[in-house]
Amino acid sequence: MSTTMNCETALSLLPAYGDGELDLARSLELERHLQTCPDCAAAQRGQAALRAAVRNAPYHRAPDLLRARLRAQ
Repeated sequence: MSTTMNCETALSLLPAYGDGELDLARSLELERHLQTCPDCAAAQRGQAALRAAVRNAPYHRAPDLLRARLRAQ
């Protein structure tokens, strides 16, 4: 495993990191990078904010007619 992570790798790992899909070693490596890279840290905060916004968005149930049409297809 590389001891120095670059921004390209870090940015590509952010979605999996946010989903809790990285193994411990990779998570720690990414966290070390985020502590020293303001640009990647900002990208991580942005993704976390987006996740929170989606998680807290109001839920609207589709009308019964639309649900029936979708099931029929």
